[in-house]
Amino acid sequence: MLQKKTARPATLRRLGSSIRFRLPAIAISLSVTAAAQADQGLIQYAMRVPREAEADTLRFAAFQVERYDSNFFRLPDGVNPNGNGLRSAVTSTTGFGVGFDKSYGLQRLVVDAAITRDHYAPYGNLDFTGYTLASNYYWSVTPDVTGNVIFDHSRLPTDYEFTSFRTQNNPRTTQNARFDIEWKAGAALHPRLSFYANEDTTKDPTFQVESYKARNAELALVYLFRSYNSAQVYVRGSRGNNTNNNADPSLLLNNDFTEGEAGFLVRWQVNGVTKGEAAVGRVQRNYSTFNQRDFDGIVGHLNLDYTLTGKSTLRMMAGRTLNSSQTNFSSYYVEDYAKTSLEYAVTGKIIVRPIFQIRRQEYRGSPFPVASTLKETTRDTSLQVEYAALRSVDLAVALTRSSRNASDPTLQFVDRSASVSARIKF
Repeated sequence: MLQKKTARPATLRRLGSSIRFRLPAIAISLSVTAAAQADQGLIQYAMRVPREAEADTLRFAAFQVERYDSNFFRLPDGVNPNGNGLRSAVTSTTGFGVGFDKSYGLQRLVVDAAITRDHYAPYGNLDFTGYTLASNYYWSVTPDVTGNVIFDHSRLPTDYEFTSFRTQNNPRTTQNARFDIEWKAGAALHPRLSFYANEDTTKDPTFQVESYKARNAELALVYLFRSYNSAQVYVRGSRGNNTNNNADPSLLLNNDFTEGEAGFLVRWQVNGVTKGEAAVGRVQRNYSTFNQRDFDGIVGHLNLDYTLTGKSTLRMMAGRTLNSSQTNFSSYYVEDYAKTSLEYAVTGKIIVRPIFQIRRQEYRGSPFPVASTLKETTRDTSLQVEYAALRSVDLAVALTRSSRNASDPTLQFVDRSASVSARIKF
């Protein structure tokens, strides 16, 4: 239900959220996002077919992406990598993907796979070949007994926002497997049982990525009011272990943990007016032997789309998450985030979208009382303009300013970037 990690969609992911691809597609883009986020966004941009649309059985995509970032390693103003390296970098990503989407009676199978090659100029030592695989089997025993079997696996570069200057790449591996079963016990009552496993690890430790493996079980009771509107209560239990054994201080690491969460979630929709989702819950994590790293707290989110006029839509997101961070200055961090965007259709072919996002992270639970608390505030402001030049050609321009204030001056940065995207559909 509530996601422990906050998703931060890439620009290209937003651009491709409603595009249907019939034949091979080529995307050429300049983007301000970090490497791993951009690769994932590109794959979705090129491959994704909306769930509500009739899908082609077989899809192909090829893409070449050029990204310029004026402060690639997210260093403070006036600081260059390794004392004399360039702050800016151009990332060239070449990729190829294939997708399969087929229904068999009440069953449906969706598979997407892609391989990418990243080249960094002038930091060729960071060049990396990555891949991603995603599959979803929507199964039905009867119309009243349905579920999903989901598996995804990826190996992509760790965001250099997390790793600062490096002399070698730092692969990040994520894997998720999930099984859901839902029973329409009555006209409106739907109990759902889920089992899933998560893994998120980096080759070398970085305190912004937890590096963990966990197994989860979740029970939800959903009440459907009408069409889209629903309310549900849920409980989740988890067992896992942290895998970054090289993190400092290693003697204080306790790998095994249990985690529980309980909460309430509602979804609503008023056609032509608003659509939203709100959730609130409480998370508690306990370590078996080193309980100084235990934490608990309230988590939740609010997502709201509000139609102002026939040409404009206001989108808002806000929430709080808790995340483990096993370092010598914290055991976990609290992240509060908010994002607002206004989408305005100037004409039938031109869309203007100003976006503002703020994220505040506070690292807590230091095992050493003398350690100071790290606080970070990151702000992103951007202006996007999309132009549907032809039925098969889309253009987009974005100007972005990103900045971070932190109690540790070495983690502060200011970055200004411009992006231009061109997409061809067949």
